[in-house]
Amino acid sequence: MFPARAYPFLTPGAAAAPYEYVSAFAKWSDEKTVMRFVVSDTPVNAAVLTEGISYGEKDGTGDVYATISMREYRALKAEPVDKTQNTMRSSEANIPTAETYTIKPGDTLSAICKKRYGDAFLYPKLAKYNGIKNPNLIYAGHTLKIPPKSQL
Repeated sequence: MFPARAYPFLTPGAAAAPYEYVSAFAKWSDEKTVMRFVVSDTPVNAAVLTEGISYGEKDGTGDVYATISMREYRALKAEPVDKTQNTMRSSEANIPTAETYTIKPGDTLSAICKKRYGDAFLYPKLAKYNGIKNPNLIYAGHTLKIPPKSQL
């Protein structure tokens, strides 16, 4: 609650201007300001980011009741890079190549996709990649190209 008048429980010097507090939290949320969330008499003391604030008046006193959404802030830690070992790679080394797979009796494209990619629903893309017009008709002994998932 952000008070609209000087209640006895207010910290000395605290303003009884609820919308100033709302504006401050909204600004901190927009600017992604890192703040501390502290609960008195507990070990809770965490760095947080304010994600948003919802607020409104409830009882005719002018006090503003607010819900402030926060999430824990974690600083990114960059790993140092050894620039002396940074060598250029040929563009050929960066291009993943397709594997081959010989179809066995009982195989389906969806089962192959589930096994290779973890997603059975990629079978139409695998069929298209291999030029198969009807993905429900594959034959034992034929060979499929199994590309990296990103190339389907």
